[in-house]
Amino acid sequence: LIFRDEPHMELFSSSERPAQTERKTENDEFWRHIRDLASLCRLLRQF
Repeated sequence: LIFRDEPHMELFSSSERPAQTERKTENDEFWRHIRDLASLCRLLRQF
């Protein structure tokens, strides 16, 4: 699975977001980690 750019990630994360408000912060945290991983992969691919 390859993440190309941030806008795509935003689109993906918003569709995955649960309706419950109490789970929202936990979910945002999860997607932040995914985005960090994606940008790390992009960074590594530059070398």
